[in-house]
Amino acid sequence: MPRHPPGGQRFRHPVSLKFNQSDLELRKETDRSTPMPAVLVALYDSHATAVRVRTQLVHEGFPTDRVDLASPGEPGPAGMIVAGSASDQFREYFESLFDDEHDRRHAQFLADRVRGGAAAITVHPRGQTEIERAIAILAHHRPLEIEREHLDDTTLEKAASDHERSYLSRVLTGERPDDSRSSH
Repeated sequence: MPRHPPGGQRFRHPVSLKFNQSDLELRKETDRSTPMPAVLVALYDSHATAVRVRTQLVHEGFPTDRVDLASPGEPGPAGMIVAGSASDQFREYFESLFDDEHDRRHAQFLADRVRGGAAAITVHPRGQTEIERAIAILAHHRPLEIEREHLDDTTLEKAASDHERSYLSRVLTGERPDDSRSSH
């Protein structure tokens, strides 16, 4: 007799979201009118190094939904793409990050390296402050390379405050939050 949880409810298997090539092509077609978001892709020689990089990025304040890891053991978003092989999944994932034909050809190189045992960290920074911080963190861990895409399209994005201290700390210390004076 099968065992059921209390209340007689059965749990279903988790739903797996999958994307196919036509979904990616539709996204590329509809997104042409709006600027593509900034993206950084750093390639590392090992999964362990990439995990350390991801951990540091998140520890430094990058949201987990804007930091991805792709490796043979942890395909990340690439694993959600319906494709003929893992290599195709990685290629289609990297192609989705780049809109220029030349850069998309580079996606095959990245896919081949990841399929061969390397690992990639993808960061979607918002604003110049995050771009600079992400590049510093990625470079600190000695990547094989860092690909940069759409870094100039972030002029309207503001990810971090101009103040060194947070809004709350300025309020708690008696500084008016709307003060234009610097707290340096």
